[in-house]
Amino acid sequence: MAEQGLIPTSVEEEHLATAKDLADRIELLQAIVGRDGESRKLKDGRIMLHPALAEMRQCESVLTRVVGSISTMEDAPKNPKKVKAANTRWRATQLAAVERSRKAADSYGS
Repeated sequence: MAEQGLIPTSVEEEHLATAKDLADRIELLQAIVGRDGESRKLKDGRIMLHPALAEMRQCESVLTRVVGSISTMEDAPKNPKKVKAANTRWRATQLAAVERSRKAADSYGS
């Protein structure tokens, strides 16, 4: 973000901190699975996957959502023509509302 000249909002800063924590957790889980192996054979012959694999998948899923919520591009500037058109419509609506309220308040109907 800094290379692009973007300044994160407070919410994005929280998301970045969460993403860092999740990445650290995933790295730790990968080390545990690397040390213990992905699966092991139980006494009755069944093969059981390491419980850290499920935790790692969950962390990766959450990390994807957290990183996806961080804006990495500058917002596009507003089109001046569209802004002017919207302001014109808004002004006309407000003037009509004021005129209606004046007529309603005029007790003599003039």
